Amino acid sequence: HDYDPRLKKWSLESLPILPEKMQYKAKEKTKEQLHIVKKCFEKYGDSLLLATDAEREGELIGATILEYVGFKNYEGAKRFWVSEALTPEVIKKGIANAKPLSEYTQYKNEGLARQHADWMVGLNITRFLTVKANTLLTFGRVQTAVLNAIYKREAEIKNFQKEIFYQLEGIFDKEGKQFKALYTKDENNRFSENQRLQDIAQNIGATAFVENKEIEKKSLLPPLLYNLTGLQKDASQYFDFSPEKTLNLAQNLYEKHKCLSYPRTPSRVMGDDNQQLFRSIYLSLRAHYTEHAEESLLENLDRYTTRIFDSSSLVDHHALIPLKLLPEDASNDEAKVYELVLQRFFDQFMLPHVFNTETITLNANNHVFIAKGKQIIQEGWKRKKEDSEEKEQTLPPLEKGNSVDIIKTEVLEKWTEPKKYYTETSILSLMENPKNKEGRKIIGIGTPATRAGILSNLFEKELIARNKKNLITTEKGKHLINTCYQDKNIAEFIEVETTTNWEERLSENQARFMDSIKSFVKSIIENNTITIKKWEDTSLGLCPVCNSPMRKGEKNYYCSGYKEGCKFNIWKTYCGAAVTNTDLVALLTEKTTNIKKMKSKAGADFQARLALEDNKVVFIFDKK
Repeated sequence: HDYDPRLKKWSLESLPILPEKMQYKAKEKTKEQLHIVKKCFEKYGDSLLLATDAEREGELIGATILEYVGFKNYEGAKRFWVSEALTPEVIKKGIANAKPLSEYTQYKNEGLARQHADWMVGLNITRFLTVKANTLLTFGRVQTAVLNAIYKREAEIKNFQKEIFYQLEGIFDKEGKQFKALYTKDENNRFSENQRLQDIAQNIGATAFVENKEIEKKSLLPPLLYNLTGLQKDASQYFDFSPEKTLNLAQNLYEKHKCLSYPRTPSRVMGDDNQQLFRSIYLSLRAHYTEHAEESLLENLDRYTTRIFDSSSLVDHHALIPLKLLPEDASNDEAKVYELVLQRFFDQFMLPHVFNTETITLNANNHVFIAKGKQIIQEGWKRKKEDSEEKEQTLPPLEKGNSVDIIKTEVLEKWTEPKKYYTETSILSLMENPKNKEGRKIIGIGTPATRAGILSNLFEKELIARNKKNLITTEKGKHLINTCYQDKNIAEFIEVETTTNWEERLSENQARFMDSIKSFVKSIIENNTITIKKWEDTSLGLCPVCNSPMRKGEKNYYCSGYKEGCKFNIWKTYCGAAVTNTDLVALLTEKTTNIKKMKSKAGADFQARLALEDNKVVFIFDKK
């Protein structure tokens, strides 16, 4: 409604809202600082070296501020564009090599186009769906695509038809060392017929001989340094931290404690000129973190120089690295995030993990069994890592022609399994490295800095929820996606692959991209005749007075029939004890809550359950 007061009221008649010129206004919390910046430009603004972040969003921020302060001398302005660690030497070099600001116009145009497109799509489609459904249905260009991916995975799991299969496992012995092998025919070890495997098990005899032996030596280099998404995935896996929590902790380590480099980075490498900095940090930290640095050597870094220091692969900012010791006043959670980055840093100074994979082909009365094993040659950087993968067996020394004893065989009954639910770790992987229907990697959705916010928005708007670590869509989220599916254009728009296609169009031609966005919005609003059923959230239960759905307010749960005069409500806290959604459902279904710790007005501690009697909350005290 800043464009037109009449737009404050949401209606179909006011859509689409597509301003010819996008307008900006200062945020309240930064208005004073912007005024100071403007005064500085009025006094010193004839020349400029713009040094915002070396990325599209940094360029957008700089361009927006320059527009706000009325800057005019673009021809004389230069751009400080450095993605490496800002040592004094790097800063001097960046200033000396600063190019005209005009050479970075492409980044500004891309940033503006993305920002304007997200605004137009989000505002128009949200208003359209909300007015149609008579309930708030929040739509976002990237946000709804992520919600759709979670919804589709959940539906795929629900509709999965499991199938039984059988495997014939043999336990073999070579001089007291036992190992397992699976019966294999035509490179397949899964079979649909149980009886066939039972017959084979009865006819393989007591010994087998080694028909073939294959050994492949492999070397795993240390994983690359962390970018933000990688750090968020590991913090979720190891500590159950949400992506937003990890970002906030890393930001504290960077801004408050100044012991971590800039966290909002997509890069996993350092710049070519950062080798000396990298080595000096290693030398300053090694003596203090002996456990993390165990078996690390400065000379080992020479093995990976071109892999770690690669300015050509640097995007926006260099990888996350520790800068100095963790301060003593850092929190336990901050320490956990710091130590992840610290260990990954020291891993770069360690030897590769080297091992042999062994494949043994056994012949048991002309029936083939295949055994697979792993022999570690050098632990290297994995010396203290706990593999989440199933440990591979270690095979005894075997050579072609050796005989082995067959200890026993067993037909195993197994079932096919569906894909796993998305977790915060795996959904971040999807956003960073999505694939199309052919399995080809395509451009990522969102940015390292925005992905945590996208998930947080979905949680805050109650479109997704957690079931342990699994992400599931709420009834409201399902309703939004099913509503989108009613229109083929919206349904296609919220596919992850379509979202990445829009990102590619954005990079190719910003003007054409914006024209396409506006055409899409117009087509949805002007040509859409779908009927959207009003959504009623019954997940919190129904009002015991008038049978209307309950709603969650800021301080209480209230009846959605309040406009018709129903005054039933339940407060969110009683004597300091919180009433959760689960508690509310229990109360509305004539059950009691679990025992809650409370405090009386006089300050005395007591315990009680909550129950609903005559539509009022009462305390139930257990008999001693």
